[in-house]
Amino acid sequence: MRTRSRPQLFVTDRGDGEPVLLITGWTISSAVFDPVAALYLPHVRIVAYDHRGARRSAPWPAPVSMAMLAADAARVLDAFEITSAHIAGLSMGAGVALELAIRMPHRVKSLILLGAGPGGPTAPRPSLRSTAGVLGTVVTDTIRHPTSGRPPRCSPTPTAASIRTRPPPTCPPSHATVLRRG
Repeated sequence: MRTRSRPQLFVTDRGDGEPVLLITGWTISSAVFDPVAALYLPHVRIVAYDHRGARRSAPWPAPVSMAMLAADAARVLDAFEITSAHIAGLSMGAGVALELAIRMPHRVKSLILLGAGPGGPTAPRPSLRSTAGVLGTVVTDTIRHPTSGRPPRCSPTPTAASIRTRPPPTCPPSHATVLRRG
């Protein structure tokens, strides 16, 4: 399917339950998520799309900014009447996911960054196994603790040091930060 608004984006929407929006790297087809997505379809709704000008989406002959790509992600959510979703970004898609979370935090239930980093041709990429493991953790957590909107703020605000070890004790388990090394 393609979005109605321009530029038209190729989108797949499969499954039922809590929505998970999968965002790929720049020229990567969203089909890259198919082997992993299939594992979780009985439990969540998987929405994935190709960026403007990439793969199965409409061509885009002009420069593109991260803000434009984040707006595209929001358009995909709008096209399927999804007010907020768990957002997973791979490679440059992690930057798009971060931009979406910064500009439209009410649209993001949780944020999963895969292979995020400074980028470039020598940047390490996550393995399929580690990607499946991280997504599995989120899906399992979502099934156990479904959300009905934006998660509550944890108190006290966690510091970078406390996040590296574990979430603050007052933070509900469904909103814990999962950090893994692949």
